[in-house]
Amino acid sequence: MPNFLIITKTIPDYSKHDIDFGNTPKIVIQLCLCLKEAFFLAYKIRKYVNFYIYIEESEILIKFEGKTLRYLGPDERSQSLLLEKALKMSCYKDSISPMMFIKSTPGIFIKKVRFKDFIKNQEDFQNISIINSFQEEQLKDIKVLFNTTRIEDNINSKFICFLNYDPRKFNEYLPYLKCLTKINILEGLSKKIENLLCSDKILYINHYFDKLNYDT
Repeated sequence: MPNFLIITKTIPDYSKHDIDFGNTPKIVIQLCLCLKEAFFLAYKIRKYVNFYIYIEESEILIKFEGKTLRYLGPDERSQSLLLEKALKMSCYKDSISPMMFIKSTPGIFIKKVRFKDFIKNQEDFQNISIINSFQEEQLKDIKVLFNTTRIEDNINSKFICFLNYDPRKFNEYLPYLKCLTKINILEGLSKKIENLLCSDKILYINHYFDKLNYDT
């Protein structure tokens, strides 16, 4: 049961007008591509997938829950509109409780939470696989337990991807990595997907899980 967590620094404000006139922010388009590859399998929704977006600047977490998700279409417009509605709720982040998710639309939830608190208290993310191309030498320096494993041994793993990751700025990611107690490095996978878009990495991983005949 894969869970995907996408971490991004910020998401700019946008509106339905922006979407209708082709002015959707680039990062929103990237997130919509990730949503599409996470959930859509032909004409079905992958009910076994959960998808999270963590926005660093505002400390807002948005959850897309496959088993209860409604109204999400395979097109960028419907995805960006649903995301925009959830982001509007984040404007009232001071009134959002860190203790529980608030529903935006069916299957889409939002809450304000510090990253380390989310990771610490969320059972969904006790077994982490990083799908950015960090070097093992870099991860050794942060003193977490890490394993080199095969993807077939990570059926219950949770996958984290830093959107627009820049390996030259490794120190920017240290606060996140230090929140983790265990990291899996997927053997052979990093080299295969290191130059792919985040959405393509999700597709690659989901393609493997689809072959395991999950009930979608």
